Parts: sequence; structure tokens; C-alpha cells
Amino acid sequence: TPGKVRILHLSDLHVTKDNAKEMQSCIKALEQVEQLQDKDAFDFIAITGDVAQGRCSAGELEKNYECAAEVIRELAFQIWSRPALRRGGKQTRMLDQDWKKRVLIIPGNHDYASMNELETQHDETHRASAGGRPAAQEGSPMAKFTYYINFLRQLLDVNIGTLIDQGLNEFRRYDDLNVSFLLLNTSIMANPLRNNKVHLDRHFVESVGFKME
Repeated sequence: TPGKVRILHLSDLHVTKDNAKEMQSCIKALEQVEQLQDKDAFDFIAITGDVAQGRCSAGELEKNYECAAEVIRELAFQIWSRPALRRGGKQTRMLDQDWKKRVLIIPGNHDYASMNELETQHDETHRASAGGRPAAQEGSPMAKFTYYINFLRQLLDVNIGTLIDQGLNEFRRYDDLNVSFLLLNTSIMANPLRNNKVHLDRHFVESVGFKME
């Protein structure tokens, strides 16, 4: 509908290597949904936290994010791919690269898992291993989201340096659709003893033109 922005909102996917295949199968079934045959069925996909299942070993967490990326790519393909012809006239479907700009993701408390806060079970001086668990001491603020940041870097077209400087907060404008998004990392104050602490970065919010009372 002209003048309307259509958003597919998802939250708390908690993707793991065990549930990813089932999720992808459900997503593939979307090709049978008539409303999604229109390439413009949705303007954006918004995922608001807990993309992958955290609180697990370092190796498992990394694999969970790899699976989460596959799930999101499959979803984007089902929503935004379009018919195309391969050489020899064989019909296939193609996904435009602009889909990466249309996916909005913010971290949740399960996305908090620091490379610096992972210790091996045998030697606490090591940074991380497949047998690592959250350590007792806190690392630097952005070290808290090492695996999440790597996941974003590999999945989307985002300026990681700027994103880290902004505490994983973002302000995005889409002038063609006359819409803006304020994406806030409310888990920035998470720590090993309390990873569900909610915080809003007042400075960032006000720096992009909003007022907090």
C-alpha cells in the first residue's frame, strides 16, 4: 500500500545448530504463501534481540551464530528473491544485495557473550576454547559482544567500526520510504553476574536528535 512501511518483526529466535534446519524448513514453506509472491511484501525484517542461543561453550556459540546467519539469509531469499534466468535459459531465483540494508538487528541479553570473558576449563589464562564458559571477570564493553559483532560483520553491510564506537546503537534513515529507525542496544550494561540488566544510552539517543525526559 502506498505510504505504508511493512515490517516483518521477529524476536528471540535463539537459533542453535539443532533447531536451525527446522527453522529453515519452515521458512522454505513460505514460498507457498501467496501474499509473499510479491517481492515488495515486506520492506524490512526487524529482529529485536537474542538472535542465537547464548550461555553455552565458545565453540557452540560460534556455530549457533553461523546457523542464525543461514536462517536469516533463507528468510531474506524467500521474501525478496526474484525470478532470473541462468545461462541456457534455466529459470532460477536471485536475491539483490540491497537486502542487507533492509535487515535490522539489535542484540539481546543472550547475544552478550564476551571473547574476553570466556575461559577454558583447564587454564584460565587462555582467552577461549570450545570448552570455554563465561569467566568471572568482566572484559571491555565491546568485548562483551565479540561473537555477535562477528556475526553482523559476516551477514550485513554495516560499518563495524562506527557501530562499535556507538555501543552497537544505530540510527538509520531511509529517505525513499520516509522512515527512520533508532536501534538501541539495551544489553550494553550486561555483566557476568547480571546479564539481563536493561540500559538506554541517553547520550546516543540525544545525539541523533531525540529527547529523553
